[in-house]
Order: sequence, then structure tokens, then C-alpha cells
Amino acid sequence: MRTSRRFRYERKALAKHYGSGAEWLLALWAAFAAFVWAIDGLVEPGMLAIVLTTGAVAAFACAAARWQSTRLWREYGDARVWLEAGHLGVERSGERLSFVSLADVERVRLYARSGRAVRLVAERAGPSYQIVTGLDNMDEFVAQFRRHAPQARYEPMVNE
Repeated sequence: MRTSRRFRYERKALAKHYGSGAEWLLALWAAFAAFVWAIDGLVEPGMLAIVLTTGAVAAFACAAARWQSTRLWREYGDARVWLEAGHLGVERSGERLSFVSLADVERVRLYARSGRAVRLVAERAGPSYQIVTGLDNMDEFVAQFRRHAPQARYEPMVNE
């Protein structure tokens, strides 16, 4: 069986899967601060302390989410995934990190968003499973995966 192309990870797709949503926390804090300001609550020292403390917490949560995103991209940014002769390979900077057989994959669950595949979960015997998400062309990856693991039971694609 021939080797498939090398699939790259996309930063935006990875962020959708691993993201924390801390940006919403800042928006929520801004709405809270605007409400307190509108009712003249900022003149009260206790309310001012609450607004400032919650603002600091929201800002730290956003900074931590950004740090996590940067660290995640450092790990996945130059990684490549491919399928070859019934195996799933992963390499980073030209160095092979893993080459896992797909012969023991029993069930595959596929998840879609807006009609496009976004995540593949390959389940093995026992509690072992592998999640693949965030690749540059998940639909093509799923088609290649079907060719390299024909013995697996593929469940219908469901929306996230």
C-alpha cells in the first residue's frame, strides 16, 4: 500500500479543539464593569475592588490561554502525520516520533463541523484510543485512514 502525503497541523483547527475560551471571560468582565459603571458602583471601594480583582483574574486567564496556545503550537507546528502500509506515522523536524500499527483498530468514530470532518477517534481493544484532529485536510485524512484500516468498524459521522 502506498504512502499517503504528509498532513500538517493547522493552528486555528488545533485551537478550536484545545482552546479554553478565555477570551469570553474578558468580554464578560467588560460587560460587568460597564454595568457597575452605569449604576455608579465604582464609587464604592468594595465594588471597585471586585471589578479590579475580577479584571485581573480575567486578564491572567487570557494570558495563560495564550501561553498554552503558543506551547501547543511549538509542539505541533512542524509535526507531520502520514499513513503507510497500515501504520500511522508522526514526525517532527524530519525525526520519526512514532509509527503505530492500525491493525488492532476496532472502531472509528468521526466528528464533523459544518459538514467537514474535524476529528477522528480510533478505538483499540480495551480502554485505548487515539484522537487525530486539527490536520490541514481532515476529509482526505479520513479517506486515507479508511484504506489503511479497512478492518475497523466505521460509525456514521456525527456533528460536534
